[in-house]
Amino acid sequence: MCNNTPCVIVEGSGRVADIIAQVANLSSSRITVSLIKNKLQNLFSESYDNFTEDQIIMWTKKIQDIVRMRSLLTILREEKVGDRGMDVAILQALLKASQNADNNGQENWDHQLKLAVSWNRPDIAQTQIFTEDWTWKPSDLYPSLTLSLIEDKPSFVRLFLERGVSLAEYLTRDTLTYLYNNTEPSSLIHSKLEREATVEGSKEIVLSTIELHHVSHVLQDLLGDLTEPLYRESKRKQRSMVQINIKSNGKVGAMKHREHQQLDHPVRDLLIWCIVQNRAEMADIFWNQTQDSVAGALACTKILKALSKEEEDSKEIEDMTALADLYEERAAGNINV
Repeated sequence: MCNNTPCVIVEGSGRVADIIAQVANLSSSRITVSLIKNKLQNLFSESYDNFTEDQIIMWTKKIQDIVRMRSLLTILREEKVGDRGMDVAILQALLKASQNADNNGQENWDHQLKLAVSWNRPDIAQTQIFTEDWTWKPSDLYPSLTLSLIEDKPSFVRLFLERGVSLAEYLTRDTLTYLYNNTEPSSLIHSKLEREATVEGSKEIVLSTIELHHVSHVLQDLLGDLTEPLYRESKRKQRSMVQINIKSNGKVGAMKHREHQQLDHPVRDLLIWCIVQNRAEMADIFWNQTQDSVAGALACTKILKALSKEEEDSKEIEDMTALADLYEERAAGNINV
């Protein structure tokens, strides 16, 4: 805690943790040596005689210091330990510490929201982040929406759409490029895209940036050569237009410049991005927003069937086949959504 690390004390876990939990609501002036001595005696009955007077004074001072740092201290009461209580307590401890930080501006609120996304707790975001303490513009949610897409958190994607995010405004060429570069490195689609990018580039480049025209070529391969290219290569070759750095783990670093070029069919583009990764629940969100749901379902079916023929993981093949069958049924109009 002296290093600004939030701390969760679990009441009922025993010994000093229980003492801190019992006195946490007291002012430091009321935490006296005699009070701590009494509690040590009750909780350390068998070994209490081993404590020296100096040790009791030392523990009293430490407990006083801990209680003073209220923004870093969270007490998890016994009755709340179950039902994911520990998860919530840890997240709330992080949020409380963040809320009491010196910087309480946009960056701080973004940090809190990203924590909630990473822990997949839209309920916490609703009750503790989307409050009257801060006014969120739809564009403020873009970074966390990107994180939710990459980490496959459909509940947050729904939440952000409910809060007014426009996919037409959100999804630029730059953003979609970033999303494709952040597909799971071990996935089939990432391998295909990486292979496409490397074929075009120098053989000396171990890992090339995946661009949208690479995505277009792979999709043409999956959908058939008669399919029109979805994304054509930009005529401008200046690398300053979009600068994306590939990290050593295959993930893409922060976008340094934003290319404000909107896409004509953002819902379709995000649906395809989900389908090539076999993300059923996330794909469902975007399929329900498509203008031509039948054409969308047919494309999803064809992509999934083509990918399943190349996939080596038996579980992935099973999931892809099941999802392909679902979209085939939707294309036939046999499923009401």
